[in-house]
Amino acid sequence: MKRMAALLIVMLIAISGTCFTASASANKRSTKKPYYAESIKPGRYNINVTSNWALFKIEACELLVEDGKMTAEMTVNTKEYSKMYMGTYQEAERAFEHDFIIYHETSDGKYAFTVPVEALNKEIACAVYKDEKQLWYDRTLVFKTDAIPESAFIRTGIFALFQKGTTTYIVLVVVLFLLLVGVRVLLRLYMHKLRTR
Repeated sequence: MKRMAALLIVMLIAISGTCFTASASANKRSTKKPYYAESIKPGRYNINVTSNWALFKIEACELLVEDGKMTAEMTVNTKEYSKMYMGTYQEAERAFEHDFIIYHETSDGKYAFTVPVEALNKEIACAVYKDEKQLWYDRTLVFKTDAIPESAFIRTGIFALFQKGTTTYIVLVVVLFLLLVGVRVLLRLYMHKLRTR
């Protein structure tokens, strides 16, 4: 009985420690780890995008997550580029016209491009076409997760246990409570056995 009580105590401590670690980790979401469409709930999100070239800056971006895919509508700070290609400039030079992403104008007259997004927090190569020089140029974009609300992420594994409002979370609390009650009962039985010797 003593061994059983000790085992239950160890299990309780281990589960509590794991839960605490998982909860803390979930609240510290990495802005460097790549996130794919299956990690984010369907919807529209305003996100930040970085570019490796100051003259091709993304002023605003709306991310659409739908049907297991991500696309982004980017508004840029210049009208010098009329089309994009998701890949390198060498690949763009060999591509066909239907492979290019042509700009469209926003309501306030700025240029915008709607592009597929492979992953967030990951460097994505693209090429932009400058009309004045009729040349393709390499650019690197990173679609960031820092502006996406925590509630938009789909947690997997043990992190799913801490999804607010889920039945699993309630079950976990009940299991911990029952473990605690079981330990107390066993300890009382053990103490009673010692007194009756």
